[in-house]
Amino acid sequence: MTPFRYGVSGLLVKSALPLCGLSPADDDLLPGYTVTRRDPATRDREPEWPREPNGPRDFIRKSKGESGVYWLRTGDARTHRVHPSERLVELDADSAPGLALTHGVVDFALPNLLSCSDQIVLHGALLETETGCVAALGESGVGKSTLAARWVRTGRRFLSDDWFVLRPEGERLLAHSSHPSIRLRSRDRELSSCGGVEEADPQSAFPKIWYSFAPGSAAYCSEPRELLGIAFLRRPGNGAAKTRTVSVGSREAVAGLVSALVLLEIDSAERWRTLLPLLARVEAGVRMQEVYLPEGAEDEAGARDVTKAIDGLARGGAGERTPPHATAGKGADVLGR
Repeated sequence: MTPFRYGVSGLLVKSALPLCGLSPADDDLLPGYTVTRRDPATRDREPEWPREPNGPRDFIRKSKGESGVYWLRTGDARTHRVHPSERLVELDADSAPGLALTHGVVDFALPNLLSCSDQIVLHGALLETETGCVAALGESGVGKSTLAARWVRTGRRFLSDDWFVLRPEGERLLAHSSHPSIRLRSRDRELSSCGGVEEADPQSAFPKIWYSFAPGSAAYCSEPRELLGIAFLRRPGNGAAKTRTVSVGSREAVAGLVSALVLLEIDSAERWRTLLPLLARVEAGVRMQEVYLPEGAEDEAGARDVTKAIDGLARGGAGERTPPHATAGKGADVLGR
C-alpha cells in the first residue's frame, strides 16, 4: 500500500495510517520519518509505567533489552515505540480514533524524535507577526494556548500552540509550524467562528477541548517564519493586576531556552555539542522579554496588553536586542510603554 504523505515542520512524514488534520506533503520537504503499525509481539518488551491517580499521562521510557528504542505512552493509555536512529514511529493503532493517532505522532513522537537531530525543538506557542513570528514559552498551564486563541480572535495567524522547530538559514532563524490545533480548558465559540472544529482531546488525565483548523485555514500559518522575539510567560507571585514586561539577561535567557527544550536523549554529550552553539545564536540574535500574566489576563483588556507586548517584541526585530546588562530586572507596564 502506498503510504499517506504529510508535511510536518518542514519534513516529509510517510504513514501507513491516515492522520487527521495534517497538510499534504510538498515536493520540496526534507527527508523525515516513517509511521507504521506496531507489532503486538513487542508488548513483552514494554516497560513498567508509573501508577497515576488521575489516569495515564504522556510518558516516555527506554525499551527493556533494546538499545536506542523508546516506548511512549500517551494520555489515551496507548503505547507507541520510536526508533531515533531509524527515524521510525510504531503506533498502537488498533481501533484508535484518528485524533488519538495524530496526537501520538505529531504532539509526542515527532518532537521527541526531532530532538535527537541537529535542530532545536522548543515547547511553546508560535504567533505570526507582520514580518515574522514571536514564540511564547513557559510552563504547562501558564497560558500559551490561551494566548494563541486570543491571537487568532484578533484576525492573526498562529503556527503552533505546543511545540515548534528552529532551523538556521543563512543569517536568519526560521521557525517551523507543527500542528494546526489549539487546546483549551473550556469551550470557545469565537474559535469555532474562526474555523476551528471542536473535538474531544484523547488525553484522559487532563482533557481539554481541541480546536482543529484546516491546513489552509485563515487562522493557521504553515509556512516557516523568521523568529523575531521570544516571550517567556510567567505568573506573578505578588498579586500584580497589570500585564508587564521585564527585560532578561543572558543567564536568564539561556535558562529559559533550556527549560523549554524538548530533549529525548538528555544524557547525550554529542547532542549537547550540537545544541549549545544554536542556543547561543538564539540568545544573541533574538529579542527576549519576560511577560508576566496576572490572574484575569485572559479577559479582553488583559489580552490587549499581551498582544501589545508581543507586537513590541516583533518590532524590535532580530539582531536588535537591548543589551541585557542595561535593562535586566527593570520592569515596565505594557500600557506605559
